[in-house]
Amino acid sequence: MNKSTNKEDIKTLNEIETEKFEKKKFKKIEKEVSKFLNKLKNKWIKENKKIIN
Repeated sequence: MNKSTNKEDIKTLNEIETEKFEKKKFKKIEKEVSKFLNKLKNKWIKENKKIIN
């Protein structure tokens, strides 16, 4: 039974590490997407100002 419990503990630890990694990866992607959209918005505003003037 101890071996079973240890395997379950290891599995749980692996799941926790995987979740941490995924959250970190998601935050990085979210940050990059935010930067990209901000640049796109600024470019769009700049282009619209040219068209209006």
